[in-house]
Amino acid sequence: MTNNMTDEELRQFLKDNKDRIAALLAEDSEETQVDEEEERDKLHQLKDKATEVNDKMREKASEAKDKVKEKASETKDKTEEAMKDMYAALMNPEAHKHFVKMGMEFFMGMSQILSKAPIPKPVKKFQEDIAESKAEIQPEFCKNNPDCLVKKKSDDGLEKIDLD
Repeated sequence: MTNNMTDEELRQFLKDNKDRIAALLAEDSEETQVDEEEERDKLHQLKDKATEVNDKMREKASEAKDKVKEKASETKDKTEEAMKDMYAALMNPEAHKHFVKMGMEFFMGMSQILSKAPIPKPVKKFQEDIAESKAEIQPEFCKNNPDCLVKKKSDDGLEKIDLD
C-alpha cells in the first residue's frame, strides 16, 4: 500500500477489510478495557492501603497523645507535691523563730560594737536611734517570743519579794 491511494481505492480497501479492521479495533478495545480494570483495581488497592496506613497513624498518634497527657499529669502532681513540701519547709514556725532571734541578736551585737567603738557623730546618732527602736520593739517581741533572751535574763528562777 502506498500513500498515493485515491479516496475510492481507500473506500474499497476499508470495505474489503472491514471485518478484519473491526476485529483489530475490538481486540485493542478489550486490551484497553482490561488495562483500565487492572489500573482501577490497583488504585483501589492503593486507596485501601493508604486508608489502612492512615488509620494506623491516627491510632499511634492518639496513643502518643494519651501518653503525653498521662506524663504531664504525673509531672504536674509531682511538682505540686514538691512545691507543697518546699512551702511547708519555708513556712515552718520553728525556722521563723530562729531567723527572727538571729536578726535580733545581730542588731544587739551591732549595737554593742557601736557603743564601744570610737565613732563619728552621725554614726553615734544612728546608734542611739537603734537603741530607741530596740527599746520600743523589745517588750512586744518578748511578749510574743517564749525564747526571748531579755525574759530569760530577768527570769532567773528566783522569786522576787516586794519589800515595801
